[in-house]
Amino acid sequence: MSGYKFKLQRVLDYKETLEGLKKSEYGTAIQKLNEEKEILSNYISKKSEIIKQFNTIDDKINIGSFRTYNNYISEITNRIKKQEENVMYAEREAIKIQEELLEAMKEKKSFEKLKEKDYKEFILEEKREEEKIMDQIVTFNTNTQ
Repeated sequence: MSGYKFKLQRVLDYKETLEGLKKSEYGTAIQKLNEEKEILSNYISKKSEIIKQFNTIDDKINIGSFRTYNNYISEITNRIKKQEENVMYAEREAIKIQEELLEAMKEKKSFEKLKEKDYKEFILEEKREEEKIMDQIVTFNTNTQ
């Protein structure tokens, strides 16, 4: 009787390592997505503050100040549009990495099931060998008596 050794253990180890890497990548992607959303939220808040501030100014605003506010609001609006694109890109990346992670988890799980099945077969074979040896002992004892 020898110890059990899974023939594909290196492959299983590789799949486990790959899953760990994908989990790490996914965590990083989610963190990036949250950062991009936070930046977007800040731009939206800033635009809202500027518009509120602009609306509270007296009716006697000069044309230079009006242009400055208008340009600033336009600039923030452009940044919001750009940041919305960044958020969408980060979401797509996170989804892509999540799908890769799920695939890596499935592959690892299939090798774990294969290992479990292989181990059960090993145990069954060990029992057969034991029974064979026991039968030989019984036969030997019967013949020697």
